[in-house]
Parts: sequence; C-alpha cells; structure tokens
Amino acid sequence: MSDRLVALDTEVLLAIEAETPDCSEAHRLLREVGFLFAATPTVMQELETARHKYQNEYTQALAENLLSRNTLRELGVTSPRLNDTEIDVSEIHARTMMERNILDGASHANEGDIIALIEAAYKDCPLFVTTNSDLLERADSLSLALVQICGMRALLIVSPSEVIEAFKTP
Repeated sequence: MSDRLVALDTEVLLAIEAETPDCSEAHRLLREVGFLFAATPTVMQELETARHKYQNEYTQALAENLLSRNTLRELGVTSPRLNDTEIDVSEIHARTMMERNILDGASHANEGDIIALIEAAYKDCPLFVTTNSDLLERADSLSLALVQICGMRALLIVSPSEVIEAFKTP
C-alpha cells in the first residue's frame, strides 16, 4: 500500500484547502489513479503551529479547517506515525544532511523540510509533493542524499505542476 501513498507538504495541504488550482488539480489527478496521501508528523506539527500561532489569519483559518471537521480524511490524507527510534534517526539524518550543506543557499527550506522528507521516505512514499522552490531546485541531490546518507529508497520530489503534466490525460 505504501507505494500508493503520496506525501504532501504543509503548503500543498493549505493550498488544496484554499482550492488553489494547481494543487487542487494535482490532488484530484493523483486521487483518480488510486493514490492516498500522507501528512508526515512534521507536516501535522506545522499545521498545528499555523492553526495557533501564524501571523496570517487566512492561513490560520485554512489550518483550522484542515485539522477539524474530518477534512483531512475527506481529502484522503492519513497521518502515519513514526516510532521513537524512527523519530530519533530522522533527526540524526536531518542534522547530517544539514551539516553536509544539502540546503546551501536555500532561503525558504530548513531542517524541518528535511525531516519531513525523511519521514516520507520512512513510510516508503514514492512521491513528495511540494511548492517549496528550494526543495524543488535540489530535488535530485535531496533524493540521492536520502539513499546515500539515510539508506532509504529514492523519493521523487515534485511540484503540483509536474504531477499535472505527468498524470493529465490528453
């Protein structure tokens, strides 16, 4: 089942809730071909933070909607849990990747993004959908680092528009 589980980052989930065209269309297309979706523990934590502490009231409302009223379930999003060992190892791998400057020069990505990628790889998600340009620009090196440093299978890091291009039928 995990090979049919697509990890979504926080911004993508918020954009789906906001009915942003690219994110909503990518979600619809993936769902049509039988994918389910995962919000990693880090993504869930970021949603919870946005729900209570975000500067923007609109983002706060989107996070509130996602976390209440069964919205995630209706969107086909699960939140797979990691055990304590997986959490500790994820943090160690993330620190190692940061020490190796995997995100060198990134202005919008951080260690939390790396942890979310590692969590998705732990759950054997084949895809991680993000709008984060820093992650997308470094997708190949991040995927390779997951294999090299973490010993995990490669994770395809893609944008909603790449999903649309790949799955839209003519």
